[in-house]
Amino acid sequence: MKRLLPPFAAVRAFEAAARHLSFKEAAEELCVTQSAISHQVKALEAFLEKTLFYREANAVTLTSVGERYFKDVSAILDQFDESTRRNKDCGREGRLNVHSTPAFAARWLLKNINSFNQAHPDIEIRLTTGIETTDFRTDGIDVLIQYGQQSAAGLISDPFLST
Repeated sequence: MKRLLPPFAAVRAFEAAARHLSFKEAAEELCVTQSAISHQVKALEAFLEKTLFYREANAVTLTSVGERYFKDVSAILDQFDESTRRNKDCGREGRLNVHSTPAFAARWLLKNINSFNQAHPDIEIRLTTGIETTDFRTDGIDVLIQYGQQSAAGLISDPFLST
């Protein structure tokens, strides 16, 4: 049986617009124009032959059909995201993704990484640097090395150098 699926770009535009209740914020999130979001939503509404949003002067709200479809589509996209992350990370055994400040990497980490490699030849280290904080759920980072006194909520902090 052939699947009845709407265009994926239209689904993404709808889901972002419904989540934000704003075509403008959806456009910013997806890096497209507000007009593109509007066109994608209209294309989805034409595909479904249903109105998904009530459009007002400076706001949009979901219709009852839009609310139901948003709930279903959000769950599907969450599953799609989870499956993608799980399969993308498949085979990561033996790899350690480390993110550090550039100064720490240059002054200490690169000088000491050889001893780690000798002790653990089966582990590949992938080092990235930057001063921004990371989101472990989305950035694929296993270890974050940064200067600080306290751990962020939900993270374990292990001090290993003192001044």
